[in-house]
Amino acid sequence: MLLFRKKILPVIILIIAGVFIHGHSIHAQSIKKLPDDPLSGRIVFEKKQCVRCHTIGGVFGEGMRDPTGERIGKSFGSLTARIWNHFPAMEIEFMKGEIAWPEFTEKELVELTAFIYFIPYLGDTGDLDNGKTVFASKGCFNCHQVGGKGGAIGPRLDKLRKNVSPLYLAVSMWNHMPQMDKIWKERGIKKPVLNGKDINDLASYIKDASRGANHERMYLSPGNPNSGEKLFSDKKCFVCHSVRGKSKGKSKSIESMNLKISVTAIASQMWRYHPVDIIEAGGVEWPVLSGQEMADLFSYIYFIRFIDPPGNVSEGQEIFKAKKCLACHSVRGVGGIVGPDLSKAQYGNLSSMAAALLNHAPFIKDITLEEGIDWPYFTGEELGHIFTYLKSNQKIN
Repeated sequence: MLLFRKKILPVIILIIAGVFIHGHSIHAQSIKKLPDDPLSGRIVFEKKQCVRCHTIGGVFGEGMRDPTGERIGKSFGSLTARIWNHFPAMEIEFMKGEIAWPEFTEKELVELTAFIYFIPYLGDTGDLDNGKTVFASKGCFNCHQVGGKGGAIGPRLDKLRKNVSPLYLAVSMWNHMPQMDKIWKERGIKKPVLNGKDINDLASYIKDASRGANHERMYLSPGNPNSGEKLFSDKKCFVCHSVRGKSKGKSKSIESMNLKISVTAIASQMWRYHPVDIIEAGGVEWPVLSGQEMADLFSYIYFIRFIDPPGNVSEGQEIFKAKKCLACHSVRGVGGIVGPDLSKAQYGNLSSMAAALLNHAPFIKDITLEEGIDWPYFTGEELGHIFTYLKSNQKIN
């Protein structure tokens, strides 16, 4: 019995583990934790000298290239791959400026990429004229007054706080949806459909027409995605929506929807596709949100696609070979000896592997030149597969 425990049982466990590891994708988290403040990466952006070549919206940074466009990256992995792929060109600029290549901790890399990813969420300034048009075309005048014109069923919107934010307007609209829904049905009014930045434009129009005191201001943080994850559960959003298969909601999963859009565009989608009847029919009380809660919830929803899906061991192994990583590195003793055996590396997440990869970029560049190897370019998906492959071969210290 003792022999079975000491020698045979461990072998059986390893065989079973091997079957599951090599036959299926491993659900390995791409990053350890999202930043509580998605804008904290602006400090890293400046500290690591990104400001010398890049700008954020033409406002922050000395350079001309804005890395926040839609093409730049759809997840942590793709953003990291973008940085890696541009290393040869960036190295030239760094050498011209006599700047050392920056090294990243795992936390710094996550903060930097999250910051770049988050900028489109903040959206553009509202269009006052379009807001006035939307207010009229959507029939808001039927119930609300602005500038002394309109109905008296709902509150006068020109008495709102002078510095009302689009998010404040979105919160007010969402929380009063059940009351508005009742009035629409009684009067045979079809629920108005909002698109894109309509809420942003409406807020600009209402703010311009507001007679509220100037000192009444409402400030909100950009939203904490980690707090938003808890709210997603507390407000029972999972009853309708799943996230990475974690619930059995019948509506679309959050990751399947294109929600890498501005905060007000998310608010418009939420307004448009959440009928009161359907939510209450599911046994869920209409979720009332504070301004900060909505900011946190939207931030969480926005960042769901930032987290890369699990990679595949077999694909990772093939990519590792195809990119000639074995010319320098070995895995469990098989491969080159220039670099370390990566089965001994303790990568807890894709982000820890990515930080190590970027930090060694100058050394890797020198080696590829010496050996006549082309610079290996990666997609975000390929990095995810490689991480999963290395994780499956990781030796436990």
